[in-house]
Amino acid sequence: MEYSVTGANIIVLAIAVWFIGMYINTKLPFLIKYNIPVAVTGGLLCSGVVTILHYAADIDINFDMALRDILLLIFFSTIGLSAKFGQLRAGGKPLVLLVFAAIILLILQNITGIIIVSAMGAHPGYGLLGGSVSLAGGHGTTIAWGGVAEADGLLKAKEIGIAFATLGLIAGGLIGGPIAQRLITKHNLSPRKRYTKRIKRTYHDEVETEVSEDV
Repeated sequence: MEYSVTGANIIVLAIAVWFIGMYINTKLPFLIKYNIPVAVTGGLLCSGVVTILHYAADIDINFDMALRDILLLIFFSTIGLSAKFGQLRAGGKPLVLLVFAAIILLILQNITGIIIVSAMGAHPGYGLLGGSVSLAGGHGTTIAWGGVAEADGLLKAKEIGIAFATLGLIAGGLIGGPIAQRLITKHNLSPRKRYTKRIKRTYHDEVETEVSEDV
């Protein structure tokens, strides 16, 4: 038995999954403590339900991808519009170090991916899709380059790349959050520049954050 989720229903379902994730995070304090993203919580639950329905009830849920490309375009456009050169200048030396560290990790991701797929007898191109293309570029970059790879003869390149991108996204949320929280607590880190404003959090608690600008 198959069910298809199409059109605006996909957006409605995505919003519902997000709110379910937010609700679960508010009920399980350790998720907030370790900075597990709401989207990861809700997404894992949704993925689990779809998987159980497939294997236990022989029910397949198919999602129409027609809106995907335009939503990705909107997403990356909003990120680009929010970029400011002033913020880059303010990053200073730490930002430069971060850029160089990222470049090194990108190279290591690609080398590792190519070595692994070559050892399995697959085309080295799959190693790139499982490397920086997906793990650093995310779903948008993977979809774009996956289509190019498929046009050049790499079968299922887009699906394989999306699988790696999803794995990287979930792993980043589940592993990166707790590690970041531990480092922040251990080194007693705080923002250099802070300012006073009222913040209304998504779970309806209104808190006031008082900050002063460090000189």
